[in-house]
Amino acid sequence: MARQQQKRKRPEGLDLFSWSPSPEGDANPKPATQVHLHVPLAFGRILVRFKGPDTLGRFIDALIAHYEHVFGKRVAPWGRP
Repeated sequence: MARQQQKRKRPEGLDLFSWSPSPEGDANPKPATQVHLHVPLAFGRILVRFKGPDTLGRFIDALIAHYEHVFGKRVAPWGRP
């Protein structure tokens, strides 16, 4: 089974992973090739796999556009000085 590595953050209960195709415990793991977003729900969870930089980049751009539309221009890093 492939492993999920570098669990980054758990914003609002979401799980975000860098995913590698190497099996768990591999002495020479391959680099991560995907980003996985897991969204827990009352009846299960939704898994979103970003398999390329263009798809993930468009998703991030859309999130930023909606963030700025709702909350105004963002200040890096996220409103903190």
